Amino acid sequence: MSNMSKKYRVYKPKLRVEFSHRCAYCETREPEIGGSKSFHIDHYKPKKLFPELIYTYNNLIYSCRDCNDYKRDYWPNRLERLLKKFILNPRKDQINKHINTSGFAWSGKTAQGKWTVTKLRLDSVALSLRREDRTRLKRKIQQMNAMIEDAKQRLHMGRNLSSSERQSLENFIEEETKNTESFKRKIFGPMD
Repeated sequence: MSNMSKKYRVYKPKLRVEFSHRCAYCETREPEIGGSKSFHIDHYKPKKLFPELIYTYNNLIYSCRDCNDYKRDYWPNRLERLLKKFILNPRKDQINKHINTSGFAWSGKTAQGKWTVTKLRLDSVALSLRREDRTRLKRKIQQMNAMIEDAKQRLHMGRNLSSSERQSLENFIEEETKNTESFKRKIFGPMD
């Protein structure tokens, strides 16, 4: 392994936390695609064109394998800059000003947003399905949390509960809390 690659390993744990264990471009979470091994360190300004920034932390972006592959060493030439064909910088640009992220398939609002969506394929079927699944899981977690809170209220207020009813509620709360945590691990935080 090259000396350069070894230096990147030093940055990756900090980048993972800074970007909340998700791709800064498409917002794919680590658990959705196999953990941190499916994530790379992208150089926003490509190292081939900006070798002086290779180890500059603020030029590093936590990126899923796909976004990193689609972006590669892209940097706009003069004409592309005039046409605003450059990829948004997750560290500096307010993504929601440029990209409509309210639906499952994202769409550009500005020229920069449209180019970013096109270049990184942020409107792909795979990403749309992943976002839809994530939304479904979030709703399920909310429903489960509401049922847990309801059971806790019944347990707290239930002076007239029999010991078997009390035990049943306690078991339900414990089991659903475990299930909720399992669902959360599928979309939030680190996988490994």
